[in-house]
Amino acid sequence: MKKIVCVLMILAALLAAFPAGAQESDVFLLSGTILEVLDDCVMLDVPELGDVQAFIGEETTIEGVDALRIGQTAFVLYDGKMTRSLPPQITAQRISVYAVEGTVTEVAEDRVTILRGDELGEVVLTLPENAPELEIGQNVIAYTTGIMTMSLPPIMNAVAFEFEAVEDVGDVEDAGLIEDIEDVEDVEDVEDVEDVVTGQDNG
Repeated sequence: MKKIVCVLMILAALLAAFPAGAQESDVFLLSGTILEVLDDCVMLDVPELGDVQAFIGEETTIEGVDALRIGQTAFVLYDGKMTRSLPPQITAQRISVYAVEGTVTEVAEDRVTILRGDELGEVVLTLPENAPELEIGQNVIAYTTGIMTMSLPPIMNAVAFEFEAVEDVGDVEDAGLIEDIEDVEDVEDVEDVEDVVTGQDNG
């Protein structure tokens, strides 16, 4: 049932994107993770096809973000023409990236609640079958189909997640030495501290 709802919502978005009278054969869609961004194209990892190169022309529109970057999940509309080269190539009519960024506040079996910043409030995200394990308090970027219900809180279908990178704490060995020093009691002077760090005994 969840798959059917997701497909219907995507189709509704596609129909809304084209003027009345447009032929169904003019609408082709693929989605994938951006692997590389160049001036005139992006390389996508498309689950069903592998790597696909999408060219960006003067008539290509970018929707949902100010700039494309590696790691984003993008929806690409094109005219159906795909080369048989490796990787296959298409010309993008529109590249859409719909991202919801925030902190996980509630986790259920098939959905999570995200608290967005800038006073946007909460949004409920239905999860895809391959969704990663999410925990309350995690900061995430969720990529969606771009369609939102009018309910409170609004509901969207998530298609992929990206997690904030953890900053380097420093060398693991150094971190271990710091912990060792903190566990030492009654360190009388700097010389004793150096002995603990180096593991040497100055006598």
